[in-house]
Amino acid sequence: MLTLLGVPEQTVYDDFLRSNGYILPAYQKFIDKFVVAGGEPSIPQDLLGVKAAYLKASFDEMHTKYGTIETYFADGLGIDEAGQ
Repeated sequence: MLTLLGVPEQTVYDDFLRSNGYILPAYQKFIDKFVVAGGEPSIPQDLLGVKAAYLKASFDEMHTKYGTIETYFADGLGIDEAGQ
C-alpha cells in the first residue's frame, strides 16, 4: 500500500524491518520460556520476526507477475482507482 502511495521501496523496507523492534519484545516472555525449555534461540526470530528477504521476495514476485504496483492492485487484487 505504501508503495502504491508513492513511498520509496527503501522507506517501505525500513518501516517493515522496524516491526522487529515491536513484535519480538511483545513476545519476549514466551521466547525466554521457549529457550529455557531447550528451544533453539533462532526459531522465535524466524517465526515471529521479519526479514528484508521476505519483503524482497514479495516485491520480486509482484514485479515479475504484474510489472508495477498499480497493475498488481488493479489486476492482481481487483482494486480499481476508486478503491473498489
